[in-house]
Amino acid sequence: MGKAKKQNERFIQMRADGSSYDEIARETGTDVQEVIDVVADRLEVASTMAAVKMEVYFKEQRIDNRGRIEQLSALRKRLLDEIETRDLSDVPTDKLVNLFIKTGEALKEEINGTPKILSTEGQAKKKYYRECSI
Repeated sequence: MGKAKKQNERFIQMRADGSSYDEIARETGTDVQEVIDVVADRLEVASTMAAVKMEVYFKEQRIDNRGRIEQLSALRKRLLDEIETRDLSDVPTDKLVNLFIKTGEALKEEINGTPKILSTEGQAKKKYYRECSI
């Protein structure tokens, strides 16, 4: 692997690890714009690597998407059970209803917010579509 290609891979790896463009440039002694250009050209690779790292972290910390969905679902069920026992003229009921709605919205975000891990082919397609839309 050539020196430039190795350095570009390092940029991608550091970005996937959460480093800012400025941090990457300082640590590698490279111009910030060069780092941005390299990462932008391989954005799908960097995004997929970051998603894989987050998936591992969430699994280690037991805060993965499934765990949050289970917690929100259990809370939502308890809220619904409590709401059903309330007289709707009671003021705290409004707060329970609002909390019920908010947990539903949070649950929807969790379901839709799952990180996207793309195959090499999927990354290439996403890059192609991104470049076509510019």
